[in-house]
This record gives sequence, C-alpha cells and structure tokens, in this order.
Amino acid sequence: MLGWVLSWVCFLTIPLYYTLVDAIYKRKPSHFAYPLLVVIVYMFFGFLDICGGWSFGWIAFLTIPIYYEICKLFKSERKSSDD
Repeated sequence: MLGWVLSWVCFLTIPLYYTLVDAIYKRKPSHFAYPLLVVIVYMFFGFLDICGGWSFGWIAFLTIPIYYEICKLFKSERKSSDD
C-alpha cells in the first residue's frame, strides 16, 4: 500500500514543478500551486504517520489562505516600491 501512495505523490509533483518554474519566471508567487503542495504534505503526514498522522495533518490546510495573504502583501509592497 505504501508504494502506491508514494507513486501518487511522485505523480503530483509534476504540476508542482511546472507551477514553481512559472512562479519564479514571472516573479509571481501566487502562481505556485501551494494547495497541491499541502495535499502532498497531508498525504505524507497521514500515510507515514508523521506528527499525529491524519489527526493533525489537516492543520496544514489552514496555511493555504495564509500563503495567499502573504503573496498579496508582497505584491502590494512591490507595487508601492515601484512608485
């Protein structure tokens, strides 16, 4: 069972890689597929029983809105410095 889970995680890294390259190239961190990264982390927490497994792994999903708020903050900071 564990091999199947890890193969899905490898499969999910493909869009993660391309969105990372796009975010770096365009200098827009909001283009990165952060929710997909959180899903991968959640799967690792659950199947490998890291940090309480499924019980506490859901807390990683709470970081998604925080990530996009930080992206907005940096975007407004960069826009104000360009003026």
